[in-house]
Amino acid sequence: MLQMKKLEKRDARLYAPFADFDSEPVISIDPEGRVIHTNCSSNPLYSLPDLLGRNSTEFIHFPFDIREFIQNDRSVHFSDYISNRYYSVYFRGISDLQVGEIFLHDVTEAKINEEKLIDSVRRQKEIADILREKMELERQTLAGRIYDEVNQNLSVVRLKLQKLSTLHDNTCNTDSEEYLKAISLLENTINVLKDISYHLKPKILDEVGLAPAINGLCTEISRQSGIKGSVNIVQTDNNMDKKCVTYLFRIIQEALNNVVMHSRATEFSVQLIENEKFTRVFLSDNGIGFDPEKIKTDDLNKGLGLLNIKERTEALNGKLKIDSFLNKGTVIIVEVPKQAGLVHA
Repeated sequence: MLQMKKLEKRDARLYAPFADFDSEPVISIDPEGRVIHTNCSSNPLYSLPDLLGRNSTEFIHFPFDIREFIQNDRSVHFSDYISNRYYSVYFRGISDLQVGEIFLHDVTEAKINEEKLIDSVRRQKEIADILREKMELERQTLAGRIYDEVNQNLSVVRLKLQKLSTLHDNTCNTDSEEYLKAISLLENTINVLKDISYHLKPKILDEVGLAPAINGLCTEISRQSGIKGSVNIVQTDNNMDKKCVTYLFRIIQEALNNVVMHSRATEFSVQLIENEKFTRVFLSDNGIGFDPEKIKTDDLNKGLGLLNIKERTEALNGKLKIDSFLNKGTVIIVEVPKQAGLVHA
């Protein structure tokens, strides 16, 4: 052990002259933090005469006790902002010499590029959120027009046809059959438009709230697909941000569409649990499952569905977890703040 200490001491002394030729700043400090040696590359930090003898804590923010690290030969990496530049800092304590060696690597350009990338991603998310809001508004407008105008007009046509039928009781069978076909076609058209209107924007979502809308959605999906569905909703109150209400409904709708189209499940379950701060949604099915990573490239439609769920969750500052295994079903967990503007901890 003593021999090892001697070697480390010798290596440290041998290295000191070479530090002067390092292309990046190298600074030596004593246990009090005072600068006792610098290389030429340290000049941009301060002029050389000013730097020597100064306390390094004036321009470097050490997240540790300098003396303790020197006494125990400890080393650490950290980042700092020094003289208007970003640096990656490596500190090495040398107890035998009672000095700390500070190696600075300028990462300003990389940091600026990283911040630009983060800002670009943030702006893209903001734009995507704005587009989603506009799409929801257009869906609501279209759903309203289908329900209030087209559906009502067709209903009036149906009533008129039914009234006309009483005037033609003595018509031939052929005319009667054509009439019944026309009535049947009209009924189907009305039902299709009601279905489209509901999926665009169910009026119950605005009129009554999220819980009845989820119940109605699951009932309708079970009716159309034959997949048995169960719903369990535990609410503390209905004081939820409108954006949260709409996006959570869309998340559940997207997840259930995936169940119907891809899972081959015979059962699905939707649970919504609220507390004072967060709303949690649990969606599960007993289908064939999938690999969440592989699905992104192998199944475009399902991958897009999961992407929509992920983006809407992130737009609410929420968390998303997907557990799925082949032939063992899928569980999707979404947790979002009750108010869309809150930042998820």
